[in-house]
Amino acid sequence: MPLLPVTPNRIYLFLDASSVQVQAGLWRDSHWLSIKSQESPALESIFSLVKSCLVEAKLKLEQVGGFIHCEGPGSVLGIRLAAMAIRSWQALPAWADAESLACRSLSLAAALINATEQPEEPFHVIAEARQTRWNLLTCPDGEIAEVEPEVIDALEAPIYHLRQRKSWHTPPERAVPVLNDLSAHPELLASPGLLRSVEAPGLFLVNEATYRTWTPERHR
Repeated sequence: MPLLPVTPNRIYLFLDASSVQVQAGLWRDSHWLSIKSQESPALESIFSLVKSCLVEAKLKLEQVGGFIHCEGPGSVLGIRLAAMAIRSWQALPAWADAESLACRSLSLAAALINATEQPEEPFHVIAEARQTRWNLLTCPDGEIAEVEPEVIDALEAPIYHLRQRKSWHTPPERAVPVLNDLSAHPELLASPGLLRSVEAPGLFLVNEATYRTWTPERHR
């Protein structure tokens, strides 16, 4: 079993703003000291949720020794706002040596589904990517991929739909809606292979962006 990147007895601040439910939590040794969530825009909720967690746990932000960030895929704005907040704290002397860990939204959903639903394998986790594409993770051994709607339509159950803020098309009727609500399952963050060390939090892109050179033409 691979070694976990977390340090025993260290307090980590967990932020997930990748989907419809923004979560902030103070996590230590597979337990929540406090966790809060809110279905509101990330800009309005990230800092208020962190403050509520600190108040409930009777801690100061300076006592946080590491950060866990959900890097997506999901809401680009939410993910970047959470990453920006962590990067801002890391720039301060108090967190010069703070650990930075990352997880991915569909992998987190798969761990939660395994713990709560115990589905038959293989099972699929889907989430909307953009107007004509879906993100797909097939468990237990798949990688997150961006696929056409026809691929989603052809999937066999069990299928789980991780809700997103923006919705362009309807998931299959047999897809079960899920949220990455970790309030009752703090131990899942310690699942082998879920977290990995990063230099700084960022945005996970399933496919790298491609650009085309613009050629000026007279309007016809």
